Amino acid sequence: MGSPIPDAHKPDMPAEQITLTYYDGTSRTVYDTGIERPYPDGKLIVSRTDLDGVLTHVNDAFVEISGYSVDELIGQPQSILRHPDMPKAAYKDLWDTAAAGQKWHGYVKNLCKDGSHYWSMRPLCQTFVAAKQWVIPRYAVSHHVAKSKLLWLSMPK
Repeated sequence: MGSPIPDAHKPDMPAEQITLTYYDGTSRTVYDTGIERPYPDGKLIVSRTDLDGVLTHVNDAFVEISGYSVDELIGQPQSILRHPDMPKAAYKDLWDTAAAGQKWHGYVKNLCKDGSHYWSMRPLCQTFVAAKQWVIPRYAVSHHVAKSKLLWLSMPK
């Protein structure tokens, strides 16, 4: 089992309290305000993780939209941003595809530190094979398109 991600702080505004359980069996309390945060115009949000999904680099745009500081992010699992609406099947597909050494892309609803969220189109590509890291840029996407993709992913197969 990995180190648990710290519970989120309760925001000053109304928010739904949710307990997330991660793939490694750890749990975390998060808060969802239901507020969508606009994707920053003209910015590319980029993070880099090791092959276990632990953040090793985040750019300034990532820090800005997530609401976390660099120190709060580096060393944490990428799942610190997992929104409760995201189906587990989406992440299973992401990591199964990555483990096979293939590129992955999909629509992701990310949870910010303050309980708000933002939508992104997230490609995942392995880079620096010797360094064993993943680069995860994020692009702006309409929440309507992303919601339809999530509905599709959550449908029984």
